[in-house]
Amino acid sequence: NMEEGSGIQDDEVFKLAPFNPSSDQIQEKALELLKLSADDVLFDLGCGDGRLLCSAAEKCPGLRCVGVEVDPVFATRAKERAEKLPSDVRSRIDIRLEDVLKIPMTT
Repeated sequence: NMEEGSGIQDDEVFKLAPFNPSSDQIQEKALELLKLSADDVLFDLGCGDGRLLCSAAEKCPGLRCVGVEVDPVFATRAKERAEKLPSDVRSRIDIRLEDVLKIPMTT
């Protein structure tokens, strides 16, 4: 069964981009540019192994982080990475196994 007009089989995993982890330097620069605070929520759509979210949560006390990953292997890795962090950091990270293209976006 194909999704109408998409040419993609229902059972295929749709991938927007391959996993290509960001270097520590790139992550540092991104976090610097974002100027995150405890009042923010950082969403990482296609979070891979969660490295950016975990780094951000460690560096910015109070910051809440939500990662969405379609690949169960990487979602599991992200959850495992977050589980290794201290409980006060870990509690602010939410990793979701979902397809970002299928999440309802309402206002």
